[in-house]
Amino acid sequence: MSAGTFWRAGSRLALWLCAALALGCASRPAPGPKLTPLNEIEPELAELWRAYRESGAPGGLERWEAARARALEDPRATRFLVDNLGAEMVAAFEREDALTKASPASRFLRARAELVRLGAPAVPLLVGMLSADEVLARLGGDTLELIGPPAGMGLLRALESDDVKARRRVCELLVRLPPLGAGDPFLVAALERAAASEPDLQARAFAIEALGARAAACGEGPRVEAQLVALLEAPEGLYAGRAARGLARLGELRLAPVLLRTYERGLRSGDALLRRELQAALVLLAPARGRPLPRPAPNSLTAWRAFFAAPGG
Repeated sequence: MSAGTFWRAGSRLALWLCAALALGCASRPAPGPKLTPLNEIEPELAELWRAYRESGAPGGLERWEAARARALEDPRATRFLVDNLGAEMVAAFEREDALTKASPASRFLRARAELVRLGAPAVPLLVGMLSADEVLARLGGDTLELIGPPAGMGLLRALESDDVKARRRVCELLVRLPPLGAGDPFLVAALERAAASEPDLQARAFAIEALGARAAACGEGPRVEAQLVALLEAPEGLYAGRAARGLARLGELRLAPVLLRTYERGLRSGDALLRRELQAALVLLAPARGRPLPRPAPNSLTAWRAFFAAPGG
């Protein structure tokens, strides 16, 4: 995006992404939403974008800080800013090489940092990116992770989306996100439902593990423990294994025996998937033992029993 053009006011990057999906393209369609010269839009919006692009010039940072503060008081200007920063982030990510992306001069990093700073107003656009192709979904997810707690309620709404791809990616993201503050108890309630009845196999598997992760983040482990323990008996090795991971994420050493019994069941049944999932779950639980995990990690029932039975310290 040149300094003299910007995304049309009110156009959504999400619409651009939807166009890509409708076309069945692996890459984004060109040219996307119409680019409009700065001299053809409202002066205040043109000045806002100019302030952003010139913030590296002498005195530019102060002008940009003031322009951003004013924009956040105007919903239309905020939407304009989110749209254009989102488009700038995507375009720069595709244009810059790896070295540039890691440098202070990276336009990609700058646009992403501004979206993170905006916080909640940027969340709907970023959540919408989770429904797009892998590159855009990763950009959206990584930026939501950096935003942290303000993203919580937007992710909650996405959990109830009709778009299975969005639900799947939101559940996957919720496994690894840091604590989301006041949003986590609401997410736990939604994930309880998804863990029990989500129709998509992958989305349900991620929801099961995310249930443990989010419950641990807000101190609601006891609330979800029984549901996760019951899911250990699921006939599908994937569901049982993700329930084991969810339990491990609660970080309670007393759960080691039930995980070891499930691991033993996987060995006896010959369920390779269940064995792999339980191996991963036991590694996740290992820090609760209070002693370093050997390298390489234990990979047999006997070795894991010895690890969890040994004195801590």
